[in-house]
Amino acid sequence: MIAIGTDIVDKRRIERLYQRHGTRFPRRILTPAEMDDFERTQDSVGFLARRFCAKEAISKVLGTGFSRGVRFIDLEIVHDGLGKPLVRLHGAAKRQAELSGLSSIELSISDERNYAVAFALGQAGSQAGSTSPSY
Repeated sequence: MIAIGTDIVDKRRIERLYQRHGTRFPRRILTPAEMDDFERTQDSVGFLARRFCAKEAISKVLGTGFSRGVRFIDLEIVHDGLGKPLVRLHGAAKRQAELSGLSSIELSISDERNYAVAFALGQAGSQAGSTSPSY
């Protein structure tokens, strides 16, 4: 293990941001692929809260937060066939992960009525059977 990050967010805060800023808010924090998923969801506030929270946790694993050029849209969350969240890094986030020696970032996301929580674990070293980083 090399780094951990966690975050919790009140969904009511995200709802207020979404009401105040409209589509500017999701476009600021979501990649184009995530925007596609967002536009298909029935739970827009929950989706935004989970993504926001997860990206905050990942930024802590990187050790930068949202500085050194790392932006929300440099962090992308997709899901495998079983629904497991997978992290894809782009731009400054990918460069920071490489500089930090990260080989993978594992992510867990959960939410309840008013809160979303995320936990991220960054690992260093080679992955068994892998020739490239899993982010």
